[in-house]
Amino acid sequence: MAYPAALDLATVVLRASGYRAKSGAPGHHENTFAALSELFGKEGPSLTRYFQSCRKKRNTVSYAAWIDISEKESEEFLKELDGFREAVKEFLMRNHPKLAPGKTPGPSPAGTV
Repeated sequence: MAYPAALDLATVVLRASGYRAKSGAPGHHENTFAALSELFGKEGPSLTRYFQSCRKKRNTVSYAAWIDISEKESEEFLKELDGFREAVKEFLMRNHPKLAPGKTPGPSPAGTV
């Protein structure tokens, strides 16, 4: 359940910035996380690397084979996810205040990544 939350948060950044990854298209998750490098400021590249690594592990478990994910890795992911959630809130307040938590969102045009 944590991986979809990370993907949803990355999607918030993408959509707030006027872009949209094609759902269901090949590379949808990869492209969504990759966009953080360009859209999320100085933290973007490290977030992209971290979540791409998590995505690859998730793909291996979901589609190819069983791999052992330690309790330590799970706890680290939850900690990273919590920090990412807070960073997304700050990103919205700084760059898209109308979309920040507690605000009523209005329509915004969206391109496709």
